[in-house]
Amino acid sequence: LRYDDNSAFGGKASGRLAGVWRPQQDLALRAVIGTGFRAPSLYERFSIYGDESLSPEKSRSFELGVEKTYGEKASVKATLFYTEIEDLIDFDGNSTACASGFGCYNQVAGTTKSRGLELSGTYALSDRTSLYGNYTYTDAKTDGTRLTRTPRHDLVLGVDATLTDRLGASLDMRYVADVLPSPYAPADNKVGDYTLVGAGLTYDLTDTAQAYLRVENLFDEDYQTAGGFNTPGRSAYIGFRADF
Repeated sequence: LRYDDNSAFGGKASGRLAGVWRPQQDLALRAVIGTGFRAPSLYERFSIYGDESLSPEKSRSFELGVEKTYGEKASVKATLFYTEIEDLIDFDGNSTACASGFGCYNQVAGTTKSRGLELSGTYALSDRTSLYGNYTYTDAKTDGTRLTRTPRHDLVLGVDATLTDRLGASLDMRYVADVLPSPYAPADNKVGDYTLVGAGLTYDLTDTAQAYLRVENLFDEDYQTAGGFNTPGRSAYIGFRADF
């Protein structure tokens, strides 16, 4: 049983009580109860769309999970979660608290509730190759009205492989489905289901230094997570990381 009191950082703070019970070595039951708050950002308070009188968001959260391992071969995990948020901050096109003339940031009336299930697992195909996956179902509503820009379904599948003693490779796919655009999104918005594929290579130069190549959105998916705001197409990153 553990209590964490996290001090404010970046406008956020939280405290939580967590407990783990192991009825047997390869099985763990977990429970978490937490509280938190998020202070409004500088943009939400002082931009042309800001409202200086905004109060912090306050939240309560609960989690209940089970984790099972199968030696070094595989593991599975399931977590039920529930969160309540009071005074959620969101954009309100009808608000006149600022001088934009197009709406302002405002506190959302009522209680916002987010509940769902997260499933994850790993499986070693061999000493050099492993599979992993994660699926999250989220039902988020404020007084019965569904939240926009919050997907109901979020699935990630991937594979990691060690090709040689120094060379590694990875491939992953993310599928997001059942997303509602904001009511302020333009009519031709591209908010909706999308699939992203990423791939990467790593090369160990030494025991403490590694070069890497990463390609995101490999098939150049055209999508938006916020209506009217474009997202990157195919992107490539090359870099170097080291431990000291």
